[in-house]
Amino acid sequence: MRALLPTSLWRILPWVQSLALVLLAGTTLVAILHQRLQLRADAIAEYEESLQQRVSLWEGALMERLDAWVDLVGGDPEHAPLYQVQLRQREPWLDSLYLWDNPRTVMVRGRPRTLPAHFLFPSAVPEEPTRQLDHQPCLARAQFLGLASPFDREAVVDAYLMGCAEEPLPVRLKAADDAAQLLLGEGQPGEALAALDGAGLGPHPALQTAANLGLAPERLVFHQLLRARALLALQLDKDAVEVLARLGGDISAQDAPTLAAVLPRMETELLPALRKTGELEAVAFLDHEVQSAKRRIRAWREIDERVLPSPALASEGRRFIFDQYSSTPFLLYVAPPEGQAAGVALQLDQSMLVAHFLASQRRLQEDIVVQDRSGRVVGGAAPDGPLAVQVGFGRSLSHLTVGITEAAVEERVAQASGGQVGVMVVVLLAAVLGLAATSSQVRNGRRQRELLLRQQEFATRVTHELKTPLAGIRVMAENIELGAYETPEALGAAARRVIEEADRLTGRVEEILSVTRDRRIPAPELLDPEEPVMEAVEHWAPRLDQAGVRLHADLDVAPQVMGDAASLRDAVGCLLDNALKYRREEHEAPQVWLSLREDGSDVVIEVADNGLGVPETMRASIFERFVRVEGDHRGKAGGHGLGLAQVRAIAEAHGGRVRCEEGVEGGARFVMRLPGAG
Repeated sequence: MRALLPTSLWRILPWVQSLALVLLAGTTLVAILHQRLQLRADAIAEYEESLQQRVSLWEGALMERLDAWVDLVGGDPEHAPLYQVQLRQREPWLDSLYLWDNPRTVMVRGRPRTLPAHFLFPSAVPEEPTRQLDHQPCLARAQFLGLASPFDREAVVDAYLMGCAEEPLPVRLKAADDAAQLLLGEGQPGEALAALDGAGLGPHPALQTAANLGLAPERLVFHQLLRARALLALQLDKDAVEVLARLGGDISAQDAPTLAAVLPRMETELLPALRKTGELEAVAFLDHEVQSAKRRIRAWREIDERVLPSPALASEGRRFIFDQYSSTPFLLYVAPPEGQAAGVALQLDQSMLVAHFLASQRRLQEDIVVQDRSGRVVGGAAPDGPLAVQVGFGRSLSHLTVGITEAAVEERVAQASGGQVGVMVVVLLAAVLGLAATSSQVRNGRRQRELLLRQQEFATRVTHELKTPLAGIRVMAENIELGAYETPEALGAAARRVIEEADRLTGRVEEILSVTRDRRIPAPELLDPEEPVMEAVEHWAPRLDQAGVRLHADLDVAPQVMGDAASLRDAVGCLLDNALKYRREEHEAPQVWLSLREDGSDVVIEVADNGLGVPETMRASIFERFVRVEGDHRGKAGGHGLGLAQVRAIAEAHGGRVRCEEGVEGGARFVMRLPGAG
């Protein structure tokens, strides 16, 4: 079949095959990618529809529950505190209840007057009548004694404690606190603790208990902070931590009006004191509770300042109010009175509500991400990149979106695509293997042509070099046969020339035959590399000197190597011969440098010259058979491109390698590196 096609067609046939493979792989890849894109679009649409349905169902159930609670609480505002406790226990995402009455009209001096809506729950907390307390006789007398000079501490303390012992609880408590504060300042924590105990409230009074007793919440908080200070001063850290932790938990559970009065002391005094004790777990818990308390205060103020005074409140209907961009965001579901006894607002904990939504999704829970409008993740795992699908909460959390991660979509596409990826891999693998085979075929064909060309050139050179000495031998033999040499001296000279030509012919034949020799070393011996290198120097130094080339030999002590001394001598001799052949004829001082040295565990033999050198593009290929650097003034030296191939074979037989570099003044440098036997 090869004879039926032109050579040019055989050369382009592999490339036609490659093009066909590329087109096949490309067509298959485009088809699979197109189908994959369609599967992705279908998966996104399916996820979007599914998410929208899930969000709608969850919101519907949520709104039904919130509306039922609004109707329950709004129709019976007197039991709002009880409802708040019960609903908090039922759903942890319910934070607080707020109730207010309808604006009402009253007659004032015979004229109608509209009174604005005001809170029914939570109710305002009592404020401590500080000025009235200070005018109580026992407190006024103690304060007067505190201004005397010289100062009589015992008299002042007695005035507080003994003088106010029979007064009502608010007076006794303030007197005990003032006395304890004075004693702590004087470095008497034990007496201060006794003064606090004398007020009769006990070690752990609750804020609600204090309110029932008519005490202002800030007074009780101050009282307990003094107790903790006294315990810390007495090095009763465990008792102090118990007081602080219990008080912090009590404060964070209060409604907004109480929090507004006492939360500043919790941040500025209670938490710093707790941090000093090293109770970091309790501090972390209370820090979280502080943020929740701040949201409660902001929601309460939002209702008081914006919802209650709004004349359009009733017309707007039930709705969500949210604030997501402050440091303490809140979420409210507001229901105006609409004919019932009171307006109602339900404060929801957004993080817990989002967690409730995620928990209800089950199968998709790990793939769902909830974000706010700024892209901040408020629920679910943070995605690695943009979300593939996003839908919004239409009725409730309208400031949030629900999304599906790219990973979930890709997993759905992978499941739907089935074995398409495998088909694509097989096709691409076949294309790659085909291209590799074609490339290898083209490369081998090129190398074969180059090798044939080299062999032809080699055969031509060898034929020419063999014919010349043979022709000389024949001429001189014919002259001898014809008796052209009359004297014995002339006949002897002719015979010597015949012998010289025969030796020259034998050398060429030996050079050619050396290529076919097996350079493996069947029985390597431990040898000193200096000996074969020195033998090569002794053999080639006279020839180099006769040609006017100066040889510099620098042989250091080197490790022994396992190998064959004769082969190493031949390799070094070949490199010296190469330097002699390719010297610069016009150079005034041609030189060759031979060195033997140790480099780590290796033995390095280096031959450098300032001759013609080797082009950089051929420094790797000259170690192949029949490769010569052609050019002007390079053919005179002879050679068949076999010597350096032998050098490489000898180096590799010793487990080493050889490379060509730039030498001196543009010459050549050959570095042979052999492993030491150490």
